[in-house]
Amino acid sequence: MNKFLVIGLCVGGLAATAGGALALREISPKQASVVAVKPITAGMEQPYAEVVQVLELADPDAPRFVDVLAATAVTEPGRDEEICETVTVTHQAPAKDQHQIAGTAAGAVIGGVLGNQVGGGNGKKAATAAGAIVGGIIGKNVQANHQAKQTYQTTERQCRIERGEDRVTGYEVTYQVDGESASVFMDHKPGKQLPLVMDKPITDKAEIKRLSQNRAPSTYEVFYEHDGQAGSMVMSKAPKVGALLVMEEGRVVTDPRHLADIQARQDQVVAYQVTYRLGEDLHQARTTEKPQVGEIVTVKNGHLLLADGAKGKQSL
Repeated sequence: MNKFLVIGLCVGGLAATAGGALALREISPKQASVVAVKPITAGMEQPYAEVVQVLELADPDAPRFVDVLAATAVTEPGRDEEICETVTVTHQAPAKDQHQIAGTAAGAVIGGVLGNQVGGGNGKKAATAAGAIVGGIIGKNVQANHQAKQTYQTTERQCRIERGEDRVTGYEVTYQVDGESASVFMDHKPGKQLPLVMDKPITDKAEIKRLSQNRAPSTYEVFYEHDGQAGSMVMSKAPKVGALLVMEEGRVVTDPRHLADIQARQDQVVAYQVTYRLGEDLHQARTTEKPQVGEIVTVKNGHLLLADGAKGKQSL
């Protein structure tokens, strides 16, 4: 026999033996310890598509409706008006004795008489003089107060100018069309939108109401991305850009009842993420049964076997 053939057979046999031993070692069960268990809910695995663009699909035969940005009132000054009325005016009656001489004299006499009754000799004279002075002052004040109360009334016609209120004559309305702003004068304040017919805004109030009431419902083409793939669909309501759409079997769920059923199951636990230690390394596996932390489990053929025989596929 050729010696090289013999050598080849020997080497091949050794390699096959070593490979078999490695394969046997790989499929042999190993013991591992559970380190952590985390529940996996349906909501955590629910696929979503992200909205990237929304376009309104307008009927070409229907009027367009554009957004009103601002409505500034246009006014004209009010007319000034002269207001006249007859009023009663109270006047001070003219005094016949402007210096209150009569009151001063009468007060001095009375004061002198009273002062003369005090003391005797030179004291009596001083008291008489002082009484006359004080009495004169009091008499003057009494007469002055009496004269101040003497009034009479007359009627007079008085006029004043009142400024009229500014009157609103209309509104300067600014609206947005195709990303640009334009303006139009209207005799009434508009709502949030204006209809355009032949690219011209409708300003008649009755016509705006008619077009708004007969407005066809809008539809929207919604563009989305899911797992790097782009898609689009027509929807009756416009979602916001960045919103998440529920996916199922590669399609966006639009049926309200089905969508409600899916959302009702979001918190339902469907599996468990198990972290276990095998030797010095940590590994993770997904199981349908919940092991306990610290539990000893078996790893065989890349799968995690729980004590009750449940099997979870190891995550790579």
